[in-house]
Amino acid sequence: MLEFKIKLYSAGPWNVLEDARCWGPLTLATVGNGTYQELFGAIWRITWDRKRGLILQQKQGSDFQEVEPDEPLPVLPNRARHISLAFDQAARPVLAYELDQVIHVRQWNPVSHQYTYQQVDGLDPVLLMDAHLHYFTPDSDVLLYCLDLERLHLQVSHQRNTYQDQTQVSTLQLPAFLDQVAAYPYMSRILLHDHKGAEVRFVSPLYPYRAEDTLSVTAAASGDWDTVGYAFAAGDLLTFSGGPATGLWNIANYAFSAADTLSIAGGPATGLWDSLVIPYSAADSMAVSGSPATGLWDSPGIGYTAGDTLTVTGTIAGGTWT
Repeated sequence: MLEFKIKLYSAGPWNVLEDARCWGPLTLATVGNGTYQELFGAIWRITWDRKRGLILQQKQGSDFQEVEPDEPLPVLPNRARHISLAFDQAARPVLAYELDQVIHVRQWNPVSHQYTYQQVDGLDPVLLMDAHLHYFTPDSDVLLYCLDLERLHLQVSHQRNTYQDQTQVSTLQLPAFLDQVAAYPYMSRILLHDHKGAEVRFVSPLYPYRAEDTLSVTAAASGDWDTVGYAFAAGDLLTFSGGPATGLWNIANYAFSAADTLSIAGGPATGLWDSLVIPYSAADSMAVSGSPATGLWDSPGIGYTAGDTLTVTGTIAGGTWT
């Protein structure tokens, strides 16, 4: 087991270890076939040792072992704080830290084949690879969560936009310190604490799903979908067609269990979208049939309340559900 004298940073009433962990590749800088398991099948850690600086490690067996980085890690000034780690599609580490109220993000540039830096105003950076939200590695992206300079607004931005597209996630009642962002199916859970140390927790808005993930239906069907609570608001409709078709849920993470039911049929009836996702194999398909109806899924997943319902009837056909 590696032992370090880890640097601390101040976060209001607490002193916090400069120790960040995340899921990453089985082998550093090796994409392999680009599967989720190859890109995110190992636990990685970066610590800031008081004497040696930043140290990259991978969990091997029950302990973390030091790994030689693909390129030398930066030497940070002592006043830097709040390091964070993620891995991108290239199986390369993305590093973020705060320095003088500016967040610096070091990431791999596949065009120039070198690490470059982006900067954005903000505090308490936390990185999260969005493949952990939907388990779909193509077109995945690294998210940067942070607080604004007043510590009252939680913001998120994206690697593909060089983190210049900051979007407000939530407004806080009191200034706070950002601690963790944990990935759940199609959403993230965010943990902060205020100046007295009291925890502040909330769940992010639902993450968008890919527009090409569609369900084709043709006759009556029944079954219940455990999903992330996508549903439709008044203007968001769901389309069913009258002709035979087979749909494949290739986003790889909707689930079906015997106790759950989704009704699909000719006329409006009742149905309710649940708020949980259990992954299933991408090869699983669902073939159903029914009377024509109208509508269209809104491409970002829109959250729902318990009053939102989906109505249809029928029987499941085709596919093996795990």
